[in-house]
Amino acid sequence: NNILISDASYNAYQGIRSELNSENNTIDNNSVSGYDTGISLSTVHNNTIRNNIVSNTNGFGIIVDSSSVNSTVENNHIYNSTMTALGVHSSTNTTVTSNIIEHAIGGMQFNFNSYNITAANNTVSDTQLAAFASNSSLVSYTDDHFYNNTVDFQTNGSGMGISLTNEIFDSPAGNFTNYTNLSLNDTVSEEYAISWANRTMQLSKGYRTFNEKFINISNLTTNISIDQISWSYNDAEIGSENESRIQLWRYNNSWSHLQDANTATNTITLSNLASTGIYGVLILSADPCPAPKTTSTTLTNDLIGSPNS
Repeated sequence: NNILISDASYNAYQGIRSELNSENNTIDNNSVSGYDTGISLSTVHNNTIRNNIVSNTNGFGIIVDSSSVNSTVENNHIYNSTMTALGVHSSTNTTVTSNIIEHAIGGMQFNFNSYNITAANNTVSDTQLAAFASNSSLVSYTDDHFYNNTVDFQTNGSGMGISLTNEIFDSPAGNFTNYTNLSLNDTVSEEYAISWANRTMQLSKGYRTFNEKFINISNLTTNISIDQISWSYNDAEIGSENESRIQLWRYNNSWSHLQDANTATNTITLSNLASTGIYGVLILSADPCPAPKTTSTTLTNDLIGSPNS
């Protein structure tokens, strides 16, 4: 109990392990590089893993497992994991904050009936699956930054409560250009994935992109339904644009208009989202143009856009 492990360097089958009801320990400022799990918590209480560098693991970089309670994993750099960089399994009240995860098969994996996991301000890049939540309860993500991953976020389960708040789905460069700020609340009863998307299709006539904000929402089981999902933008992104022309559209072989922006809150919100496809924030190039109804119509100003462009 009450052990501080710090300033150590490990290269072994299992780097650092706290287990069997060990309490109030801190694993701080270590460098762990090896062949299996880097740092492990198993059946412990009130343990903290922070400020460590964990690399080149064949299993988990860091794992909180086996009914551990009140664990904190913060400010670690985890990279080159051939399995998952950071996992929380069968544990309660786990906080995962301000970690940098890169070059791994999986980024953050929360599953096996874990309860009350809070992830915030983590950066995950260059993984096959950045964040995965499965068969757990009260899982929340806030202000995490995902970029250059094959899949950014994926979830499944039955009755699992999950929330995302201001999650950044960024372009591969990771420099906050062409990114989407997304929030959602859902009681998960299916499996779906959300990732940054590169637009390749033409836009609907009369529209242009609003800072290239596109994501792909894909169903991995049938009949998905997301209780509530919101797109956010900030005043600096609006610039000189007419904010009232900002809209959310979905592309699935053709474009469909879904919702106009709430200019008071800088958000676009959908309830009970049930359709997959590419979702993009677009802006109307100009006010819709009326089609002349009679041969005696007189135009006093130029008309731009459909149906007269």
